[in-house]
Amino acid sequence: GGACVPPDTPTLSYAANIQPIYDTSCALAGCHLGASPAFGLNLAEGLSYDATVNKPSEERPKLDLVDPGNPDDSYLVRKIEGGPDIAGTIMPQNAPPLSADAIDAIRQWITECAPNN
Repeated sequence: GGACVPPDTPTLSYAANIQPIYDTSCALAGCHLGASPAFGLNLAEGLSYDATVNKPSEERPKLDLVDPGNPDDSYLVRKIEGGPDIAGTIMPQNAPPLSADAIDAIRQWITECAPNN
């Protein structure tokens, strides 16, 4: 949290750039989807934003999943990059690793204060 100052014109859209990454790699049956998602984290469209932004991680409660303006301190970023100080395994667990472009998009969106756009 804190006073993140977003750019005048965000370069990324949550709906167009970030949610599709979740849909492809995270919001899958048996993962972060459905009535009993892994770690209570549902990344389905319409639920994912409120579930991640300024929300403490279950595995590392001192870190928010998405800390607007701070990708390095966002547990979501650590989980998809493989560290530092993550619990459990790198994500996604049952899908191919995220592409460098996907990771860059998530990092940039967080840097731009993680707008719900």
